[in-house]
Amino acid sequence: SAPRIMLRRKSESALAERADAFGVDGESPRIPASTDQTQPSLRLSTRLGDAGDAQKSVGTTEHLLAALEALGVDNARIEVEGTGEIPILDGSAYPFCYHAARVGVAKATADGSVEGASVERSAWRLDEPVTVTQGDAFISLYPDAVTKLTYGIDFTYKSRAIGKQWESWTPTEDGRFADVLARARTFATMPDIMAYFRAGYIKGGTEHCALIANGDAFWNPPMLLPNEPARHKLLDLVGDLSLLAEPGHVGVPVGHIVAYKAGHELHAKFAKKVREAIEAGKATRVPAEMWAREEGPGHGEGGGRRAAEAVLVGARRGVDGERAQAVRRPRDAAGG
Repeated sequence: SAPRIMLRRKSESALAERADAFGVDGESPRIPASTDQTQPSLRLSTRLGDAGDAQKSVGTTEHLLAALEALGVDNARIEVEGTGEIPILDGSAYPFCYHAARVGVAKATADGSVEGASVERSAWRLDEPVTVTQGDAFISLYPDAVTKLTYGIDFTYKSRAIGKQWESWTPTEDGRFADVLARARTFATMPDIMAYFRAGYIKGGTEHCALIANGDAFWNPPMLLPNEPARHKLLDLVGDLSLLAEPGHVGVPVGHIVAYKAGHELHAKFAKKVREAIEAGKATRVPAEMWAREEGPGHGEGGGRRAAEAVLVGARRGVDGERAQAVRRPRDAAGG
């Protein structure tokens, strides 16, 4: 599937072996980045895998997956060492965008080789509206010719510093993800932060990895972007919808998606509803939009491609043998 996450014990060296040395039957758990793997009762972040076994699940996937979706990477293997948690870093997607852009991305080819013919990427355009609700929160998709994302939040009851915000982003018109959304950090109120910490969450977090509101003011200003909290919700939405991606196919569907007071749990519910519409034949396959074109140094001579393979392992599509099995969608792969 796209991408596929592999958990490694801390003692294993991710750099000790070649990128293509891993088959599909290793000891390390492998978790497809798919809507089928989303755990229920998502609170702080998206978590994939076996809800009953922490050794077979991975959390905080949305920021990294948002960066890969925006950069056009629909096929990658992500290796996670230690606790099964994607590092929060500065609370945004920008570090992932930055380092991916430095090395560039290898184009998918029809035969899986470096010099093979490139393959055009596709997207799904839904033919009719889709809506999910939870109380007064909702996410709706309205058919449109381009991708548009709109998000509204209302935290007035918790903090007037955050208050009510609306933010909208049309990727083909409003600028690159890296410039418009990627720097937006996760946010919370001071009481929530203290409650999460006492409950055993965010042990690796610092004051620099979130925008924290305390009453009528931010505890650690300034905001890095206008309406930074609402923009971060757009970032989260992109990451969670990337779970609909598959090799050669983007995750975020074409259309105008409007979300209000939603969160990761409603994002997951919406993604599954979109998947149901696609499988019911209520969507049309169309050429994917180009959100970014990031090619590494020396890409024309192969240098950028080699660097991309070293850092974004598996950015090319595999089509045979173990390579193909490693990227096949879960419902098509023998043994899951």
